[in-house]
Amino acid sequence: MDFKDVLVDAQGSAVAAYTKFLYQYYNYDNVIACFIEGQDYCYYENKINSIVPDDYEVLFYPCNGRDEVEKVSEIITKNCKFKRNVKMMYFADKDYDLKERKEHVYYTDYYSVENFYCQKEFIAKVLKSFFNISRYDSDYQICMNLFNEKYKIYYEEIIKVNGFAYAIRAKEKSRHLKRTNLSKIKFENMIENKNFDSFKMKSFDYISLKKKIDLEFEITENEFKESILKIDKSNLRGKWELQFYIWFLNGLKKCINNGTYNLMKNEKIKISFDNLMSITATQAIFTKELKKYINRVLT
Repeated sequence: MDFKDVLVDAQGSAVAAYTKFLYQYYNYDNVIACFIEGQDYCYYENKINSIVPDDYEVLFYPCNGRDEVEKVSEIITKNCKFKRNVKMMYFADKDYDLKERKEHVYYTDYYSVENFYCQKEFIAKVLKSFFNISRYDSDYQICMNLFNEKYKIYYEEIIKVNGFAYAIRAKEKSRHLKRTNLSKIKFENMIENKNFDSFKMKSFDYISLKKKIDLEFEITENEFKESILKIDKSNLRGKWELQFYIWFLNGLKKCINNGTYNLMKNEKIKISFDNLMSITATQAIFTKELKKYINRVLT
């Protein structure tokens, strides 16, 4: 491995984020340094800037996942003393919350940042912003009824997939095993009928999930059943949730634009997994716990 490969390999590590921070630190004046997972700044930038004083600049240092965010928080809090006008914030996904939490880190109220976009309040805000449908319009209830109908179908099956994923993560933690890549499991591959009016999820059980997810270890049927009982709306895997919400909004848009529903057309909207978190950051919910964390660091 040459030096270029070393640099590429180090990107996103706690050491790389810390090194970049130190390199820039001496030029800082009224700065809030935020260490985050991946591209989560799309969400956090909007929320942090709504609270911090106008004379502060918010900077982001991406890390490769929760472990790296926690590592950099420990490096900084144990070894560094900084100017009073430089504040540190650390943001990590809760995931299934099977790991010990670190003192200086904010952990999402839900599974991940994506879940902040996956609430009914978010759908209501998107309807108002993009389709000019407010809570006081008769069309609003039509849209929300459609959402509730589709979400119920989705939830009945996705809770089983999450239960299996939870069992995987629990066993990996207890036996110190390498993490299984769950990102390969896509929402689109869980759908039996993608048509908006006749939407149907594939039916999942222990046997079908064992076949779907390639594992190097065994998950028993009892482990699977016990794990399902630990899943609720607060810890559904965020990427699957967001993929469902994107499917719903695009399906609703298509139906509106082709005249299926007598609602205001908006053909300019393009919603994808890549752009949703940036174009709708202001609509994503802002929880009390996150506000509390930001205010605590600022004081």
